[in-house]
Amino acid sequence: MPLAAHAKKNGEKLELTAMLGNEKGQLFSITQVGSDPLTLGESSARRLQQLANY
Repeated sequence: MPLAAHAKKNGEKLELTAMLGNEKGQLFSITQVGSDPLTLGESSARRLQQLANY
């Protein structure tokens, strides 16, 4: 399942948009804002996998 992500600075915070496609051809996208890029990346990946496997 391919994953794409884009981050940009939003004031003092980071805005991360991540996308994931599954085998059925469905595309899921999530946008989160936070200050720790590692936490944002991990939580976005976890949430997208939950959505894609639902």
